[in-house]
Amino acid sequence: SSVKFSDVAGHTELKKDLMQIIDFLKNPKIYKKAGAKLPKGILLYGPPGTGKTLLAKAIAGEASVNFRAVSGSDFDEKFVGVGAGRIRELFKWARKNSPCILFIDEIDALGGKRGGNISADRQTINALLSEMDGFTAGNGVLVVAATNRLQDLDPALTRPGRFDNRFAVPLPSTSKERREIIDIYTKDKNFDESVDLDVFAKEMVGASPAVIEAVINEAAILSAADGSCIITKAMLDEAYFKQLMEGHSKKDAERQQDEIKLTAYHEAGHALLGFLFGDEITKVSIVPSTSGAGGVTMFNQKKMGLYSKQELEQQVMTLYAGRLAEEVLVGPDNVTTGASNDIERASELLYDMVVSYGMGKEDALISYSVIQAGKSV
Repeated sequence: SSVKFSDVAGHTELKKDLMQIIDFLKNPKIYKKAGAKLPKGILLYGPPGTGKTLLAKAIAGEASVNFRAVSGSDFDEKFVGVGAGRIRELFKWARKNSPCILFIDEIDALGGKRGGNISADRQTINALLSEMDGFTAGNGVLVVAATNRLQDLDPALTRPGRFDNRFAVPLPSTSKERREIIDIYTKDKNFDESVDLDVFAKEMVGASPAVIEAVINEAAILSAADGSCIITKAMLDEAYFKQLMEGHSKKDAERQQDEIKLTAYHEAGHALLGFLFGDEITKVSIVPSTSGAGGVTMFNQKKMGLYSKQELEQQVMTLYAGRLAEEVLVGPDNVTTGASNDIERASELLYDMVVSYGMGKEDALISYSVIQAGKSV
């Protein structure tokens, strides 16, 4: 791998921990003298697109050791024993080419919780467990795995002695982190004076590095099609619009005047309530998209992570504001299906408030999701 930690933006604390493991791979004699053993496995978990695969490549690149990457789905076969055989071949290669790093992406595809009748999946995970027990810690083989669904992994796989270290790879939480990511993906691109990358970093709250890269790349494609090869603010906005709306804007679509007016009221409802709650509105559009959305209101979220009950209630009210604005215009009997996504998101938020956050009317500090899972409280 030619990837280095300088190619990975953010994750400062995580990279410090990983540097110790890299030093172990480079200088094993010092650590063996201290009686330390190289961890058998490192598990990277977090949302999609946060850079787990890139981090694994950077570990191998920094340590200058052999690197082999596979996906959990590579071992998913309908014939019993085929996946298990591939696991044994993989570890045979690792022992032969040590020091090395084995990277297993989407490990939940082969390492899910076991249960029911013996199947090819169970045979495969048993082979993985056996191999990780079989090789001796400190022999120069490090298994790095990545997953978006930590809760689905078999407990036998995540216990100490197999994956000794588990590291969260979260979404970038600050505009400073997002700006570092933006700087990496904009090195070879030209920008118009209308573009303020600090503002762009603030607008991308909640976006993963993969989404940020996709938006910048889409803007670069638009600039090439324009013939200028210079990215403008309008191009960045259009690229973000495509990501957010999951489709292209239908600027030439024929629409009835009453439909345009209804969409304008709907989006104005979101924007007005957001404004009254102190949110920064970056864009309001009534241009429909090919994904079926009639318009969009973009908010620049002030933060990620910890929200108060009042802030969550305000988010719910802002989501419902589009439907309520429709009622103001056409009455409750003539509202449209345009608010379906808003209602779905608001319902998910309300569900989490009651089930997970203890914010129901009774203020019972109980996680109902734990009870539903059959765990004692």
